[in-house]
Amino acid sequence: MRKFMKKSEVQRRLAELDPSMNESSDEDSDLEDLDEKRLDTQYMNVIRKMMRFVGMDVKSISDECTGESYYCVVNLEADAFAREFTCFEDWESKLFKVVIRKIVTNAYGTPSITIQDFIKEGRVFCKKDDHIRNLLIKLRSSGWIVPVPRQNALRLGPRTFVELSEFLNELQCPVCPMCGTHVVFGVKPCNVCSVKTHKHCLAAHKKNAITAPCLAKACTGSWTKICT
Repeated sequence: MRKFMKKSEVQRRLAELDPSMNESSDEDSDLEDLDEKRLDTQYMNVIRKMMRFVGMDVKSISDECTGESYYCVVNLEADAFAREFTCFEDWESKLFKVVIRKIVTNAYGTPSITIQDFIKEGRVFCKKDDHIRNLLIKLRSSGWIVPVPRQNALRLGPRTFVELSEFLNELQCPVCPMCGTHVVFGVKPCNVCSVKTHKHCLAAHKKNAITAPCLAKACTGSWTKICT
């Protein structure tokens, strides 16, 4: 069973089973938005109810850089790393914890880790570079990490944010006030406080306006600028 899929792919597969998802009329001015709403209500609510019977759930998450939406199947029981990393060896989960910590707590430059540094960190837990590279491939292919365009580096993928939120809380990773999920690769748009948000959340909040009220608690500032 695939635990991580793009929302557009889920929508396409459901449309194959239910052709009515592709039906349009003159009254449907934005069929794509209508289909996404039906996907989140009519279909996913039923799927979530069925999954909860076996201690699992389906959560929606957006890539913090591209804004693309995904669905992820999560385990509701046990410790976050214990439940999600059952297919990983002990040294692999320990290494990934170190990598996440380094990315989240990086106070300078881009919140990412170079592939070279990933392998260097891996040598603390494993003596074989080919095993470390295989882990890197496995993490990338399953959505835990994603490459940073035009850089020989990696950032946290959508799956990490939805499945390892407890660990991100431990690291005191900022939470976007717009969508309620953690943000690492974000912006600081407020002219008063240091709240951090996703670029796509900032765009959604401001829409076409020049400024918009800050969503941080007790802040009277405005989202007027973008400071990385």
